[in-house]
Amino acid sequence: MSPRLNHARPGAVLAAALTLGLIAGAASAASIAWTGGVNADWDINATANWTGDATVYNEGDAVTFDDTSANPDAVSLTTTLNPGSVTVDAGRDYAFGGAGPLTLQGVNAFTGDVDLDGGLFGFSQYGAALTEESYVFLSYTGARTGAAGGAAPVGYAVAYDDAAKTVSLVAIPEPSTLSLLILGLALVAVRARRRA
Repeated sequence: MSPRLNHARPGAVLAAALTLGLIAGAASAASIAWTGGVNADWDINATANWTGDATVYNEGDAVTFDDTSANPDAVSLTTTLNPGSVTVDAGRDYAFGGAGPLTLQGVNAFTGDVDLDGGLFGFSQYGAALTEESYVFLSYTGARTGAAGGAAPVGYAVAYDDAAKTVSLVAIPEPSTLSLLILGLALVAVRARRRA
């Protein structure tokens, strides 16, 4: 399935089939907005489809998809792309397709609903080893539908918290920790039965 980012109504962003990653990267080199003036290709340092600090995209740029573009075509990802940030703030839908995955770095916040059906989470280039119990990499303000596939790093799982409106990597307890938890719960249950 091709990556697709929809904007169903002003203030609501739906994201599907995006590769979301924890990527160690440099600060954004430029802040640019999509025009699609030449064609629908999102490539690296080739096609002048952008406006702002630069007219071509380079890795690490902060990119915006807003109402600047009059090009109704799906944005064609010509290769693997690693923008510094992606903002979608438009009164129209944006669809992403093509050869390369779209990799979002760090924590990604969307205003409105997030649709992850058919999506794929990928985690690479951590820089430093994961040491925390939880890493939030996606937050949203509306509702979440669907769940993305993909492999989490060893010892972690992808967790969906609809109350907090976040998607996180969370540490999986070691078997000994889990065993102790189960044993403790069993002892509490036995003690509760004795009191009854």
